[in-house]
Amino acid sequence: MGCSSRARAQAALLTLLAGLLALASSCSKKLTTVDPSYTTPEGEPTASALTVLWEEQPNFLRVYKDTLPVGRGQEDPLLAEVPFSRHPVGSIQGRILDGTAATGFQVFRRETGGGLRLLQDFAALRTRRWPDSKWEMYRFLDPAPSGYQPASYIGRGTFGGVATSRSPLTNLGRVAELGPPSFTEITLSARINPVDSLSIFTWSSVPGAARYLLQAYNFRTDLRSLFEVFLSGAPAPLYDGASQDFLLVMVNAPSTTYELGDSTRADVKILTALDLLPGLYKVRVSALDDRGAFIGGTLGDEADPLAVDQGIYGIYRLGAYVLQLNTMRARRRASAPGVEHASTAIALTRASIQELLASSPELRSVLARVSGRAGTRRSPSLRP
Repeated sequence: MGCSSRARAQAALLTLLAGLLALASSCSKKLTTVDPSYTTPEGEPTASALTVLWEEQPNFLRVYKDTLPVGRGQEDPLLAEVPFSRHPVGSIQGRILDGTAATGFQVFRRETGGGLRLLQDFAALRTRRWPDSKWEMYRFLDPAPSGYQPASYIGRGTFGGVATSRSPLTNLGRVAELGPPSFTEITLSARINPVDSLSIFTWSSVPGAARYLLQAYNFRTDLRSLFEVFLSGAPAPLYDGASQDFLLVMVNAPSTTYELGDSTRADVKILTALDLLPGLYKVRVSALDDRGAFIGGTLGDEADPLAVDQGIYGIYRLGAYVLQLNTMRARRRASAPGVEHASTAIALTRASIQELLASSPELRSVLARVSGRAGTRRSPSLRP
């Protein structure tokens, strides 16, 4: 009788396990199946919420060997161009610029069959809030795009974490490929209006641009990472890291100019505009097409040579132009002040150089090849 009871118990257990497996299989199918007809989430489209997209690209450290005469010169041979990126190259970066009453945003991704699915189970991260305009910015990342071409995303606003039929919908953003001919480098200049002594920014046009973003910012004083400074120079429509925004405006194409303080233009949307005291500012411009894709931007000034090792230095782009702005004049600096802000001190510390070396096996390999040994233990030259 005991054997019979054990047999019945085992049979019941097997039946239960089979049921759980079937349920798990059923749930798995529900989670992985995307309805191809679900192409628009519930909500109301609005022009006050914009999805901006781009493909992650690296910033490059061009490494040179310093030959006689000492100092940077055309005689110095290029050893390597070493890439640095925040995320794997090919990841899709997204930002949502939001001027609605929403308190959060969900992000939907278009799958290979054409249907939409939530990109992530949690809301997009808010990275900026500009009290003067009540606009905000949210960030999302897709490290493994679905394969649908072009990669497409749409944001839906939530209220207290809840989506409703009145939730604002952004544009359906589509990614454009970076690199020629899709990506165009923008040049930027600034001059003074002799009538009111205000700075006027002018930039080169980009074919296919629907609007431009003009951003003036500086790094926060608590920034202590040269690596973060370096990554800020990677191609991107704006920088929302360890920095403070003094100006961010959207200018509708075909216009390629903006006068500081001008709030009268119907083709300009001011997201933030703080008082610009005399000093140095990093200014970048980016071009977006009618789908919110990043198709052009400033690669910016070169930083001062960075001493990587004895007799070896590196050059990289800042992603922005460094402008000296004040009430009487605005001019391009002949050369960028290295990384002005906190990085003047950062760039001259052994720890900051080691931070770059630790993050890049390729850079360590270059130095090892030059020095003729397997590692690089020699202290960098830390003198400017």
